[in-house]
Amino acid sequence: MGAINGIVGASIWIVAKPRIVYNHDELYVAILLAVACCCYRRYLDERAQEHRRLAWLLGSLMGFLILTSQSVAPIYTTWLAWEVWRRKHAFFKRSLVPLVLLPVVIIAPWTIRNYLVFHSFTPIRDNFGLELSVSNNDCARFGISANQRTGCFENVHPNKNVDEARKVMELGEIKYNALRLREARLWISSHPARFIKLSVMRFIAFWMPTENLNNPYASGRHLERAAIYLITLLSVFGLVILCRRDIKSGVLLISCLTVFPLVYYFIQFEYRYRYPIMWATFLLGALPLTACARQLWETLARSLGVREAESQIKFNRPATLPPLMR
Repeated sequence: MGAINGIVGASIWIVAKPRIVYNHDELYVAILLAVACCCYRRYLDERAQEHRRLAWLLGSLMGFLILTSQSVAPIYTTWLAWEVWRRKHAFFKRSLVPLVLLPVVIIAPWTIRNYLVFHSFTPIRDNFGLELSVSNNDCARFGISANQRTGCFENVHPNKNVDEARKVMELGEIKYNALRLREARLWISSHPARFIKLSVMRFIAFWMPTENLNNPYASGRHLERAAIYLITLLSVFGLVILCRRDIKSGVLLISCLTVFPLVYYFIQFEYRYRYPIMWATFLLGALPLTACARQLWETLARSLGVREAESQIKFNRPATLPPLMR
């Protein structure tokens, strides 16, 4: 996309000043994912001399990245599926160890720790049942702020509800999360229309962040919201431009923007969930701006070049022409 495009995207980010939550993992996930995307794009170049070394680096990055946040695991699964499709049997001969076994080895110590503590196979973390149940019930709203305002969060979450906390103590975390997952599935199956409505609202809020869908600017931070909304819309055109320039880079970012958010359409919305892929949105959103600026500059340069050439011709033209030229 070019260095100038990065400068433009970063400048828009600085002006917008998106809220960053430092006491969660999203900021670190964003940095690791951006580095992993750069590494994988280099790896996709078959002629790169450091191809094998990049495979080990990519496997290490993804191992630590998934250990930091298992939400990125679907992205890596998509990349691996792409690699198997591209390389066929060669993938299992050359890339199986660095791209598959190495991340497993990095995650393994935490998985073993989980088994020793919970006496159950839990690769990294397993609170999806709780989150799905908290987000889909009779009192649930589309976002965590709305659930806190209405008191729904306090009624159903063990961090706030004493009765639910006792269940955790009695059943243990593994059985408790399994119980909440069954409750969520039962509610979703019996309230399909309500579940679809909540999911659509969370889809909208994820890409156009707001705590109030009826009035997106009701909670302030108008410049931030306007910049993110504009850059999100422009990123669609930026993705088209990128795919025309380099299909591999386009597909790589499409995998991040489509696969990563899927789980967040079904659980209560929170601003920080978008952060791991926000950098991709700003880079793509800046691409139409830099493309238009480059086109205007080239047009202006050609225009100035023609005028300079015409003036040069006039300057070098003799004052009187020979008879034959007359």
